[in-house]
Amino acid sequence: MTCRKLLSVELLAKKKPSDKRWYAHDLLFGSEIIVANSRAPAHDLARALLARGIKGWVDVFDGETGKPRYTVHIEAAAKLSVNSNLQKRR
Repeated sequence: MTCRKLLSVELLAKKKPSDKRWYAHDLLFGSEIIVANSRAPAHDLARALLARGIKGWVDVFDGETGKPRYTVHIEAAAKLSVNSNLQKRR
């Protein structure tokens, strides 16, 4: 088993802007909001970190409770995207 160094990020849920069944999230890396108003926080976080040259794994913690939420492999998650169900298709 290899030991890997993990970065830590806080996930901050924001109040729902409407009656839709989705939330927006901000992601706090250190004292900086690295992603704001995300509906796909894992993927957006991965792309933001990769753009800064950061690779590997990142642990995401709930900003309110401090409990772990999930772990993201930055390079793998940055390649994926989530289609918005609010966008109109042409």
